[in-house]
Amino acid sequence: MRRSALEQGIICLSARMHSAGELAEKLRRKGYEEAEINEALSRLRDYGYLDDQRYADALSRSLQRRGYGPGRVSAELSRRRVSREDKSYAMEEMADSMDVLRGFLARKFPEGIPEEKREKTFAALVRRGFSSRDVRRAMEEAAEFIQDSDER
Repeated sequence: MRRSALEQGIICLSARMHSAGELAEKLRRKGYEEAEINEALSRLRDYGYLDDQRYADALSRSLQRRGYGPGRVSAELSRRRVSREDKSYAMEEMADSMDVLRGFLARKFPEGIPEEKREKTFAALVRRGFSSRDVRRAMEEAAEFIQDSDER
């Protein structure tokens, strides 16, 4: 016997959090009708099992902890079908990307960024979703800090 869309939604959510858009798409692929999907999503929200804002916050924090910048976080939230409102809220709640960059560079290069690794580091950080302006600024600050430490 086939499970209801609600039961299937609960099974999906027991594995990991999903956005409403993601879950609806999964249910569509499994052949559920739109009316049944909408009813299931509504009930899951009522039960507190489906909350896009909570999902967006958790995902953005997780990605940022793993070293991804605002560009990558925004793209990932969009890919996972988070609404614009919930995405905007999650992006506002993120830690300052400059602080994340400074921390990363301090951990990765406590003695300063070797000249031969500057270009690769710059490119890697931009690919991870940080703006080139912020990466350049953080790398310059790191170089200044090392220089100031050496002069003491």
